Amino acid sequence: MGGDAKSKKPLKLVRRFNEICGSDDTDRQFGYQKIDDTTVLERKELPVFAYGSTDEHVGAVMISVYDFKSCEVMTYVQQVYFADSNDSYERPQVFLRPFSEIEGKQGIIDAHDALTQLRGNPPPLDEISGLEPKLVSRLDKAMFPGKT
Repeated sequence: MGGDAKSKKPLKLVRRFNEICGSDDTDRQFGYQKIDDTTVLERKELPVFAYGSTDEHVGAVMISVYDFKSCEVMTYVQQVYFADSNDSYERPQVFLRPFSEIEGKQGIIDAHDALTQLRGNPPPLDEISGLEPKLVSRLDKAMFPGKT
């Protein structure tokens, strides 16, 4: 990973989802969206399969809901669709995992940062179950260099 907080790629935030819904600009629906003060969801488009030289493809929308009150993330695939043809939906598979069982913690840290930027009020990173104190301390120093 490496790098400092200044070189970190900005997070894509969805501030006005209701205004975007139903518009043709579906690309703006992807990113982090605040649910409440301690919960944020991340919506990602997953290109699953493309058909040769045509524009047709099968895609999915993966949603991860980070709940900082219960220290869990719920992840599911919302739908599968065919571009430029009739929509086709499949039943989503839902995965619920405590933060402590997630190997790479960067997703949790990014979700916490996004929720804070969206004016949520999650508990401080060092109080979140499943994050190692050493990792939080190292990230704190990188994100807030003047803090002691």
